[in-house]
Amino acid sequence: MKPMTEAATTPEKPLLSYIEVERLMVLYTDKCDMACEHCVASAGPKGTRNIEPDILSERLMEAAELGIQKIGFSGGECLLYFEDILRLVDECQRWNIKCSITTNGNWAQNDDIVATRLSALGKAGLHTLEISYDYFHRRAGGSLRCVERVIRECNRLGIVASLRMLRRAGADPEFWTVEKELRQLGLKYDRQINSLRPYGRAASTLPETRVYYEKQPIDTISGCDSLGVLTYMPNGDLRPCCGGIIGDVPTSDNATFLRIGNIYKDTLRESLSTVHNGQFFAIMALVGPAGFTLLAREHGIDLRVPNEVHSPCDVCMLAAHSPEFTELMKILDENLESVLKRVSAYQSIMDRWGLLRNTAVKLPV
Repeated sequence: MKPMTEAATTPEKPLLSYIEVERLMVLYTDKCDMACEHCVASAGPKGTRNIEPDILSERLMEAAELGIQKIGFSGGECLLYFEDILRLVDECQRWNIKCSITTNGNWAQNDDIVATRLSALGKAGLHTLEISYDYFHRRAGGSLRCVERVIRECNRLGIVASLRMLRRAGADPEFWTVEKELRQLGLKYDRQINSLRPYGRAASTLPETRVYYEKQPIDTISGCDSLGVLTYMPNGDLRPCCGGIIGDVPTSDNATFLRIGNIYKDTLRESLSTVHNGQFFAIMALVGPAGFTLLAREHGIDLRVPNEVHSPCDVCMLAAHSPEFTELMKILDENLESVLKRVSAYQSIMDRWGLLRNTAVKLPV
């Protein structure tokens, strides 16, 4: 596929005019002690990048000043850099930011390590520890015993434990085997179940068949929950959503479709003040692929997006690659007021039918 030209970007408009940012995700590193075959970040032992903690500290303070109330640290395995993360969590507490960490828990090799680390993180103000464990993590070397130690200590300390699990399409008996093992521990934890998607390492290691992945009709995806969740990548790039993990689309020699700034070059406020394609992100957040593709059809433009997709991420990537995308964005920009009124009408209809998924979005009309 050919990259878009510079003309594909719309005039710069403040992203904060469209999306109310409430959360910042930090993919602190691409290094991990495991190389899971499903990993959307393609992280593993050969990872070499991590964000410089002093610079990140400055950006987190800016986030607090901008009213961002939640920050999550992930990776890779961010707790490979335990002292850095401990310091950053402590700083978040001083700025009244609710903090979470995502980990595979493999560092919990004995009770002493678990008690020492989680006690320190708890005192620093950690609110939630998300533990990734499922069939795929276990196949890559994940340990149920380590997960048990972590959840048990979280329960003792009052840290919210949240288990993140992945399941394949269909019956997925391996998922239910792991789920039964976890329930038998008799511990308290929240649970997040996500569908397997063909992104990152999974795109090359797991065949794209109905055995692994589910698709849904594009007309039923009425919003994107990820837009407005700002994400710093291990190389310092800032994205308007977590979908940037799976890839991006070049728009010129020095830009990409989803990159709205870089931690080493731009302050957080600068990144959010001038953002290309802000209207697109707002429309996707409000009414999702269903509303966006309907807008395109109303203007006689075929974005060549299939009728079924794995997630809104597919639409962003496929639409941005489409030669017609440039034409559509120009039309939307030239008729922004009427377009936003039309989107607002879509939003009202979806809200009436209980389909609205992202409420952290405002229309500047």
